[in-house]
Amino acid sequence: MAKVALQLSMLRDFAQKDLLGVIKRAGEMGYPAIEFSGYYGAKISEVKKALSESGLEAIGSHYSINWQDLKNMGRDLAREIDYAQQLGIPNIVTPWVPIQENPAMDDVDHLASVIEKVALQVHAAGLKYGYHNHVGEFISVNGKPIIDHLMHRIPSELMFLELDLGWVYIAGYKPAEYIRTYAGRVPLIHFRDLGQQRKDTEIGNGIVNFNQVFKEADPAGVQYFIVTQEQFEVSSMDSAKLSLLYFKSRGLV
Repeated sequence: MAKVALQLSMLRDFAQKDLLGVIKRAGEMGYPAIEFSGYYGAKISEVKKALSESGLEAIGSHYSINWQDLKNMGRDLAREIDYAQQLGIPNIVTPWVPIQENPAMDDVDHLASVIEKVALQVHAAGLKYGYHNHVGEFISVNGKPIIDHLMHRIPSELMFLELDLGWVYIAGYKPAEYIRTYAGRVPLIHFRDLGQQRKDTEIGNGIVNFNQVFKEADPAGVQYFIVTQEQFEVSSMDSAKLSLLYFKSRGLV
């Protein structure tokens, strides 16, 4: 059964001031695992100590590619890999890529080429590489969504898909069907729920139906359900607590 984790970018307003304190709070809330999205200048030794003291498992780290400086991408990625190795983080994930409104196959080719380079470098370091989708990856190019082009071009041993359920829903697709399609390649899933005007809300308070997702998760090999949210009606910390209550109500924590 998958574990529940918290994407720390959800608490960025707290983390940018006190990442170590946020790690402690995540453990106190009852989250068993977290996913990093930057370290906000904290020393890796202190982050490692905070993880140990909180009992949290660090399952991944989001690494943003600098698309304005691709020639130094390998150097930047090497630093991220070093951090992950020091902290015992097994997965590095690209959280976002720029996608034009009307992309052509040349754009898909370029994206796939860059992503494969990142995947190869991460793989060579003994870590696993994941790609996190937004809505742009569901734009159709030559009759097929960009995300499917990427998944078919880049071998499964080099890249998994960190499927964001909210963005899949907004794109007009069924999250559970994508989990089934890429069974074995979706170890990490981002749970994002949508409220009024499709703005982010706490898990279980919105319109995304997760029931079928839970049915497909185990057969597909999903290991972690990762809570994420970017828009808030209460504080981000309170939203993180409310989303965890949803998973507790389903006996998943």
